[in-house]
Amino acid sequence: MDSVLPISQVTNRVQGVIHARVLKIWQAIDTKNNNVWGMNFVLLDKEGGAIQGVMPINFYRRMEVEFVEGNICEIGRFTVEHIKNSGFRTVKHDFTLYFSGQTYVTPLDPNLHDIPVCYFDFKCLEDIGTKITDEKQPIDVIGRVSHFTTIEEKMANGKPTKMQTVYMTNESGHTVEITLWAHFVDQLDIDGVYAKSNNQPMFLACSSVMLKHYQGKYSLRAYAATRFYTDRGIKEIKEYLESYKILWQVEDDTGEAEFSAIGNTAQYMIGEKASEVKDNSNLDCNELPPPLKKLIGKKYKFTISGKLQVLYKNHRAYNIIRSELIIGNEQLALPAITKDGEDKTSEIEKKMSAFEEDDMPTSNDLKDNSSGANKTLLKEIKQEFKTPKKKIVSPQKSQTPVTSIVKKNDPKQKR
Repeated sequence: MDSVLPISQVTNRVQGVIHARVLKIWQAIDTKNNNVWGMNFVLLDKEGGAIQGVMPINFYRRMEVEFVEGNICEIGRFTVEHIKNSGFRTVKHDFTLYFSGQTYVTPLDPNLHDIPVCYFDFKCLEDIGTKITDEKQPIDVIGRVSHFTTIEEKMANGKPTKMQTVYMTNESGHTVEITLWAHFVDQLDIDGVYAKSNNQPMFLACSSVMLKHYQGKYSLRAYAATRFYTDRGIKEIKEYLESYKILWQVEDDTGEAEFSAIGNTAQYMIGEKASEVKDNSNLDCNELPPPLKKLIGKKYKFTISGKLQVLYKNHRAYNIIRSELIIGNEQLALPAITKDGEDKTSEIEKKMSAFEEDDMPTSNDLKDNSSGANKTLLKEIKQEFKTPKKKIVSPQKSQTPVTSIVKKNDPKQKR
């Protein structure tokens, strides 16, 4: 009897069988003549390992009763080939399974095998169009449905076809649009999801969506391997819901301001996952959990976004990009602020532009310790809260380092 292989260990040098869930199946089409020659698929095992595969169409027709999306099967006598670096892949695995006439598929009892129902390798929405630009490789994304259009009827390939656009926003306020055509409108059924939401926020996890670049803008589109998930009971959506969204009130010797800390940035400061803080805190909504309370009075060096972000209910704050706990009396001089498109680049700004985001300059790198820059920044922040239409514009970067002390935070902002 062949041993059961974890999918993560499957290579062209290892023999065995796989116990896995059939996660998705879609047609393999010859682009030259548009004929269906086979079926693509993705398998997922109990360890969370996923691998893609392909089989001839005639073989699929012999086993399509057993090999169905959602079923758990034992699969053996397959072959494996390495995927080239530029090869198409829907999961991270470096190999592809191939079914042949010798391959067998045996259904297994789902009650005896605890295997997840979905697989994701989420990418940041901010990276779309910057770090992620390949329009031939699918990606996975997650976010809140901020709004969606009504279903329209458009002409496609000479036929009337349904079309709808869904807008997804992440915890940092970055939005991307997903265009749905034909049966994908019905597959997601965002109108139906909204009708059942009772006016609660809707969250969407997308598996295998493709980038589209049109008229200088990147968006996402569905294709045959795309699957949508909106159930809040799914582990990945539940974890996303339990991320941080906190408003911090900070101060230095020139004044006070409000900064927002979201997701992993807040978790880095707090040192615990939002779900852990929630589970370990038996407090009412007006009392801070101990992990948050212990941050009050500590001194941090913040890198903040150069423009205001909507945090909740139209409340706006400067989003923290990076934080660094300050030990002792270390001070950080701030670059001068430019506004209204004026170029007022100081020597400090020129020095700042030479640093990457992950290489924060210290007080030794910046010799100008004038408090005037600090006062200028906090005055601009206060003015920004009073007159939201004004924006701070930096000719070098949209991130500004600020040394501040956490004064207090709002426990209501942890979602």
